[in-house]
Amino acid sequence: MRAAIIRAVEILSDPGDVVELRAIKNGSTAAGYFDDTGILSREAAKLDEQGFTVYITANPTNPALLSRAANRIKRPLKETTSDRDVLRRRWLLIDFDPVRPAGVSSTDKEKEAAFGRAREVYGDLRRRGWPEPVAADSGNGAHLLYAVDLPNDADSLGLVRRVLEALSFKFSDGRVTVDTSTSNAARIWKLYGTTARKGDSTEDRPHRPSRLLKVPEERVEVGREQLEALAASKPEPVRKGSQGLGTSEFDLEAWISGHGVPVRREGPWQQGGYRWVIEECPWNGHSDNSAYIVSFPGGAVAAGCHHDSCQGYGWRELREHYEPGACEHRYERNRYGPASAPAGQHGVLLSEIEPERVRWLWEGRIALGKLNLVDGDPGTGKSAAATDLAARVTAGKSWPDGTECRAGGVVILSAEDGLADTIRPRFDAAGGDPSKAVALSTVPDAEGNERQIALPNDLQVIEAAIERVGALLVVIDPLMAFTPGEINTHRDQDVRRMLAPVARMAERTGAAVVVVRHLNKATGGNALYRGGGSIGIVGAARSGLLIAKHPEDDGRRVLASIKSNLAAPAHSLVFGLSSTEGGAVRDRPRILGALPTSRTRRQHGELAAERPRGHRTELQPGSAPGGELNAHRRRFSRPHRGRAVGSGRTLSYRRRLELEPNRHRR
Repeated sequence: MRAAIIRAVEILSDPGDVVELRAIKNGSTAAGYFDDTGILSREAAKLDEQGFTVYITANPTNPALLSRAANRIKRPLKETTSDRDVLRRRWLLIDFDPVRPAGVSSTDKEKEAAFGRAREVYGDLRRRGWPEPVAADSGNGAHLLYAVDLPNDADSLGLVRRVLEALSFKFSDGRVTVDTSTSNAARIWKLYGTTARKGDSTEDRPHRPSRLLKVPEERVEVGREQLEALAASKPEPVRKGSQGLGTSEFDLEAWISGHGVPVRREGPWQQGGYRWVIEECPWNGHSDNSAYIVSFPGGAVAAGCHHDSCQGYGWRELREHYEPGACEHRYERNRYGPASAPAGQHGVLLSEIEPERVRWLWEGRIALGKLNLVDGDPGTGKSAAATDLAARVTAGKSWPDGTECRAGGVVILSAEDGLADTIRPRFDAAGGDPSKAVALSTVPDAEGNERQIALPNDLQVIEAAIERVGALLVVIDPLMAFTPGEINTHRDQDVRRMLAPVARMAERTGAAVVVVRHLNKATGGNALYRGGGSIGIVGAARSGLLIAKHPEDDGRRVLASIKSNLAAPAHSLVFGLSSTEGGAVRDRPRILGALPTSRTRRQHGELAAERPRGHRTELQPGSAPGGELNAHRRRFSRPHRGRAVGSGRTLSYRRRLELEPNRHRR
């Protein structure tokens, strides 16, 4: 065993590299750092004999990490290798995992299916001119390890992730998947020569040794151009309206079945999408997994073939191939047929655009594929509310007003709250699924130092995170923390140039992007003008929400609509803040009921004023229990002097950001 372990370490690392050895058993972890292969092999063999599953880091790490546990094992080792600790990327790790219940080993038949898929991918990459990989038996599936030489930065992370997703798109199905989670630089990898253990060892699902199968005589690296070419073969969401109907209006699965499209494999794609790999390209007869149809999580449909000779063919052409005349009506303006644009002219004819309904993540409040805004003063619960909403999405829990919430992933960009002591406890308290949430804040620069994510320069990092978990919601909290220094946030043109790519990313991915913003120090006036920075920020958003203190109860907050381009403004809601016993979660929203609204004929944007004495408000239907609603009704049915609650459409502030009502015209 020790000889096999030493050979594996020598192949995966260079002499003198510092390698982390990590072993896991029943939730407990033992780990240490080694630059002595002999000692590492001895400790790994001991751990294997004790029933641990043993891994090592595949990429070289910072030599300073040796001081955490120098050539020895600690149980537990508090600090293990993070992505920022990796010096460079030396391996592209491709894991072929047979589909089976979680926590069990594979059967012989399942394992053989994984090997068959690995051989298929190997052949495909050979045809692309890739060099020979290291081939290995993981114990439950198959591994291919391709040598690379890439910096450990955000661009390389995005590239490796796109490569794995491209392979998964072509080769994953209901029997075997290409694991797309192995893209991070600090990924731990099976230490060949040790035993793969999942669940109990049984006759049909035994524990098996992992081992190297084939090692090239020399290390030849895959070129970046080859990686980019493969990554580019992954279909991207098409611009809305340019490739036909979304799946919400068109039964794509029924169309494929009804028109006899030959499908080689199919399966879910990006937590909400679905894809079909076609047996043979309908245009040039390619039969190497290159032709596809995909329905994206946001509803867009794309099709095509990866070969150069098929470039320019898409969903429209594929549909016309199987259903002649299906798309002609989109162009025929008159009896002379399609209108052709003269050379040099730009733009899209509206006749070519298929009308679509607005898609909502939270009906009337947060739109999918759009930029949404949440404003509020510090300490009013904006971040807590955003975390609560994110948790609801990951768990598919209903929205505070009782409406259904579509389940999906979330991406959280936070620059003010700690992940471990604030965001994660809040998220857990709200019942979220942390496996569907990606937290982003910094990325490594060219020198390996961490820097703040900057908009729009690092959108590829955010988009990669969206794809990683099939995100339906992206929270940027607060916006100004992720604004680069060269952007003047009080200059409308600068702000719009920054946010336009963010809005395009939202449309491209179908995710709802929620931007959190602090209010300025001004008093009075329309709520639209109280947000920090240029008016262009709220101008770019399609929906705007405000969180402020309740005018009569400092322990409660109001969530009100201040801008709604896509629908009638939603009614306002009242929520409270609570904490866990440990105190780590200081603010967890709990929606209590609908906020009363005043009837008004004033148009959106007009300055609000005080309600005349004796005016009575009415409570709109809400999500709170009856007793709670009745309490609200009693409170707001009496005459008010001075402050009262506005309609949620036109709001202004007085003193401590208390909401003011609209004034009725007589």
